[in-house]
Amino acid sequence: MLKTLNLGSLGHPNIPFDTAIAMAQRHGFAAIDPDMVALQTMVRAIGLQATKEWLVGTGLQLGAMGLAVAWRDWDSDATYADSLAAFAADANLASALGCTRCTTWVMPRSNSQDFYAHFDLVFPRLKQVADALGLH
Repeated sequence: MLKTLNLGSLGHPNIPFDTAIAMAQRHGFAAIDPDMVALQTMVRAIGLQATKEWLVGTGLQLGAMGLAVAWRDWDSDATYADSLAAFAADANLASALGCTRCTTWVMPRSNSQDFYAHFDLVFPRLKQVADALGLH
């Protein structure tokens, strides 16, 4: 287990990734949870290899990326499908950069569906997410 900085969990989700890196280094963290938007932007700007080298140079490992898929019961099927397709690109990049973990939380209930309807909606969606992650 690594001491990992996740500023979103601390209530500061809008701090730029390079600032978060500097904070993690300054305060003795071993890892940082990746900002996939920042990393996608960096790869487009300088390429995958240079991004890998930059990450190595930080002295930090990547922790766990967040599950950026709209899979919950209030998300439409179309929104879910679109977000799953975009997530595949994040999973691919995360894997290429050495990030092998993804996190989210699952509430055991729904405000709009009974247990069985909620399970029947959420289980297949999370199965598809797991399958997408399994490729990486």
